[in-house]
Amino acid sequence: MTAELCLCLKLLEVRVPQLIDIREEAILKCKFDLEGDELYSVKWYKEELEFYRYMPDNNPKILTFPVDGVHVLESKSNVTVIALSPLDYTTSGVYRCEVSSERPHFKTVYKSQNMSVLGLPKTGPIIEGVKETYFLGDYITGNCTSSPSNPPAQIHWFINDKKAEDWLLEYYNPSKKKEKYNLESRVLGLRFQIDINHYQGKSQTLSLTCQSSVGGKTKTQRINVNLLRMMTNQKFAQEQINSGGNAFGRNLKKLFSLLFIASFMILI
Repeated sequence: MTAELCLCLKLLEVRVPQLIDIREEAILKCKFDLEGDELYSVKWYKEELEFYRYMPDNNPKILTFPVDGVHVLESKSNVTVIALSPLDYTTSGVYRCEVSSERPHFKTVYKSQNMSVLGLPKTGPIIEGVKETYFLGDYITGNCTSSPSNPPAQIHWFINDKKAEDWLLEYYNPSKKKEKYNLESRVLGLRFQIDINHYQGKSQTLSLTCQSSVGGKTKTQRINVNLLRMMTNQKFAQEQINSGGNAFGRNLKKLFSLLFIASFMILI
């Protein structure tokens, strides 16, 4: 005996966005080949709940059923494509396309895929508060702010492409943006002292990179700062004088005042 080759319904492709922004329109596709069979129905389910049915012999051909988070645009939906809009976070879930044929084989085929709805950031992170030039021994202080998203972005700092240690970081509470998508920005601070190990080759530059990640998608901003090995005596003295809260700076001010008075007395 030889097995008969079934020329019947075959499911070719089910395409569901794995990750989509809440402000977009979701397009779900279900492609099949009847191979001589007659189509009975195409049904879509979310988490085992039917929300869309296409039956060519019915009038109307399209029926929709209420399911939380699922809003079908019937004007953009047909036998192989459905459009969902507006989306919300409860739209996330497992979606299944199920196709059934009539005579002569009365076959049903189906396939499922997961979709996650997030509030994705529109732009990359922003580094603020970092100057263009520093000297050996200076402290670099800066903040990295992520673009609003839901969930809030995970932020990481890198110094010369090496991940910054936790004790160099300062964490701030997320700031909620007042809108219906509940998007939040995160700020992560960085503070460290420049030492000789931060100098790279002849260029004497240091790279700072901020990386933000949401839903497995990563965005970065990278800046380079110039490093000088030493400052002039005049600049060193000025830096100490400007640090009003520094005891050494205050003592230096007093020393300069005494020297000025002494020189004035000698001239008299």
